Amino acid sequence: MRLFDETAIWARSRGEEDFPKLHNSRPLRLRIAKRTMDIAGSLLALTVVAPLALGLGLILWLVYRQPPLYRQLRTGLNGAPFRIVKFRTMWVADADGAVTPAAPDDERVTPLGRLLRRYSLDELPQLWNVLKGEMSLVGPRPYAVSMSDRLPLTAREAALRLSVPPGMTGAAQIAGLRGPIDDPAHMRARLRVDLDYVQQASPWLDLKILRQTLPAIWRGENAC
Repeated sequence: MRLFDETAIWARSRGEEDFPKLHNSRPLRLRIAKRTMDIAGSLLALTVVAPLALGLGLILWLVYRQPPLYRQLRTGLNGAPFRIVKFRTMWVADADGAVTPAAPDDERVTPLGRLLRRYSLDELPQLWNVLKGEMSLVGPRPYAVSMSDRLPLTAREAALRLSVPPGMTGAAQIAGLRGPIDDPAHMRARLRVDLDYVQQASPWLDLKILRQTLPAIWRGENAC
């Protein structure tokens, strides 16, 4: 089964603007199945985690006296920017135009923020992004808009990676490829897994990744 249009990808890599959206070239049944899964899954998850999310937000506000939610511009489907929502985990967060990825033992990360990052609890508010259609439950993680041009990808690979909605979790995360991106080998491995996912994307693969996400988070591999 062809999940994307090679002609459209090649046109995008040459910088042409009049090409069909890669996402729309995917079979309609797959797009409907994925969006249905996202809506049902995010509504169920929001219902289940609402007490935890409200409690975490209250604790963050009481301890640090800052707004508990943080929004940052990220690159989404077909390169469209959107504002991702996260729990605040740093003393001072970067502005949209000057993003410095967190590293192990990063002094900007608060003690509570380190715990939230360890178990990906800071990402719970992204269920709202999923419900709005800006993200999916499963897909390549979205990078800050200011970092998009620094990824070690060809234009063709970058277009392919952006042809599916960004996800809260993904194949790279369950493979233990979370964490800092300043190691070129680690970053290339992560992006390669993302591209493999895009070319094999299906509802069944998404369900498999979702089943493996909680054990991967509990192991906390490369979290920072």
